[in-house]
Amino acid sequence: MNWKNTLVPLVALALVSVARPAASLDWSDNSFHVSWGGNYHEPGTVKPGTDEAQAIAKTTLTYTHASGDKLGGNFLNVDMYISDKHDPAQGSAQGATEVYAVYRRTFSLNQITDSKKFAFPGVADVRLDAGLDIGTKNNGFASHKVMPVAGVSLALAVPGFWNIGAYVSKEWNNNGFMHAQGTIPSGGSVEFDVAPVFSTAWGVPLFDLPLQFAGFANVLLPKGKDGFGNETKTEVLLQPKLVWDVAKTFSSTRTGYEVGVGYQYWLNKYGNDNDLTVGGVKVNAGALSSTVFVEAAIHL
Repeated sequence: MNWKNTLVPLVALALVSVARPAASLDWSDNSFHVSWGGNYHEPGTVKPGTDEAQAIAKTTLTYTHASGDKLGGNFLNVDMYISDKHDPAQGSAQGATEVYAVYRRTFSLNQITDSKKFAFPGVADVRLDAGLDIGTKNNGFASHKVMPVAGVSLALAVPGFWNIGAYVSKEWNNNGFMHAQGTIPSGGSVEFDVAPVFSTAWGVPLFDLPLQFAGFANVLLPKGKDGFGNETKTEVLLQPKLVWDVAKTFSSTRTGYEVGVGYQYWLNKYGNDNDLTVGGVKVNAGALSSTVFVEAAIHL
């Protein structure tokens, strides 16, 4: 894989999202996270001689930027997933590396209209959102995902934040396996149908404790046929976590140093049908992933 071609667009995306005069921002938060989980799964990655999903340990390095201005806000999250040897890089005995970035631009209807017209019981604001998911991985599948999204979301009236949104998405990707078999003549590229996405994200403090219940969940409806010609299925990703602000336990101010524990549940990963069998063999073992992970973070 040409990492220069991969990382340059990601760096450009980060600069576009955060390179604005500081005076134009009402608030800003930048954080770095490291997490580890030992039971991740990948579709088609099985234990030798079986159709049972192979457990994969992954270390995840994350940079997150969130900020607000007079029109709304920005959110950028860049993950680097580093797998163990059970999820190998192409042509290597070492684990694969995946980079995945999510950017969202939010426009607050209350802020734009300088009013509270879009607040009602239980809802603090109505927002228009647009953004982009991009990612790539250096395994044999060689994914190169590009997925713009646009839609509307509600900011619920709770301590901290809790957002619920409905969007439309359109994905372009790559299938290195089928291209290698000569079944996709156009370089392995795959274009999916437009599909609805329902998302929620939250970060809610727990009473007066130095604890926060945070996380996100996405439901992506079927997006047509994949690069193997199979119909995709509804994809469900849930990732809650409990976060402890370490030094706030001993002082009255937030320090920015956090540790936490979370759980990831991913059904029909990437749209692959977890129940699909061919000749009695489960071909998408790994399309259901379920793992506990631990995390440490620092906010700047």
